[in-house]
Amino acid sequence: MEVMRQEFRIGIDQISKDQALLPSRLYNTSIGNKAHLRYPDGVQAQVIIRDELLTFTVLQCQQLAFVLRLPALLPNVAVQDRRQQIASYLGVFIWCYSFSYILLVALVPRPAGANIYVGVLGLDLLVFCRLCFLSFVLYT
Repeated sequence: MEVMRQEFRIGIDQISKDQALLPSRLYNTSIGNKAHLRYPDGVQAQVIIRDELLTFTVLQCQQLAFVLRLPALLPNVAVQDRRQQIASYLGVFIWCYSFSYILLVALVPRPAGANIYVGVLGLDLLVFCRLCFLSFVLYT
């Protein structure tokens, strides 16, 4: 019975932590690439914009992750994964490029003239280009 109470308290604590992050995450989700990111209450860190996060080095990512109290990643983890960890915690979307894989949000034209966001995650670059070409041909 005591174990269940302890697990319940841990769950409640996690929900409280997530709720405390909501205001900054909602703000960061709604801002543009050149606006300053908002940190959770009590975090004193250098003010950055979303575009700067894309160019962070491993050392910069480690320093910011430490200030944000994020779990440490293994030393051999790619810098893109470190950036993604920080971005996910802060509630921002970032684009990560590599030679064979791409993680981005593309604007796809629609017949009505409106645009929709389509998430393309981990597709081979050639497959992604074909999808974009087909979308362009089909909707124009």
